[in-house]
Order: sequence, then structure tokens, then C-alpha cells
Amino acid sequence: MMYFLMFGVAFFLTIMIELLLGKFLKKGKTSEKQPVIFYRNLSRRGEFIRSVSLAPVAVAAIIGVHSAYESYMVTGVYVIAMILAFIYQITDSYKKWKREEREQM
Repeated sequence: MMYFLMFGVAFFLTIMIELLLGKFLKKGKTSEKQPVIFYRNLSRRGEFIRSVSLAPVAVAAIIGVHSAYESYMVTGVYVIAMILAFIYQITDSYKKWKREEREQM
């Protein structure tokens, strides 16, 4: 139970840091020609591609969580949270990409 609590705190802190960085740091120059580290420096199309390409990392994380905790309940909660976050992120980045394309036309 303690590990689950530590994971929840770490997850919450990660989300809060990303939200604060996104709020206070303006979106810089976008690029698709060169590799970028920060997600906010990608174009909308690049954000969508990176979101889709991170699916294998999510599967590896799920396997790692299950092997670390050896609990189907913890793994189930983690899988549901990952699937919901993944679906939200992909649909949001796709909608923003298409909206940006329409505005440029």
C-alpha cells in the first residue's frame, strides 16, 4: 500500500510540474526538422506523432508495474489510468492539430 501511495504522489507531482511549466513558459519556436526534447516545442503534428509513438513505453511501464507490485489490482488501476490518459492525450492533440491546419488555410 505504501508503494501505491508513493506512486500516486510521484504521479501527482509530475502532472503539477508539467502544468506549471506549461502555464508559465510560453510555447517556444516549434520544430519538426530537428529533434526536440521538450513536448511544448513541438508542432501540433509532432505532438500527435510523439503521443502515438509512446504507446510501447506505456506497455513497458505496465509490465514493470506488474512485476514490481505483483498485484493484479494495482496493475488494473494503473492500466485503466494509462488507457484513459492515453486516449485523452491522443484525441486532444489530434483535435488541436486539425484545428490548427484549418486556421492556416
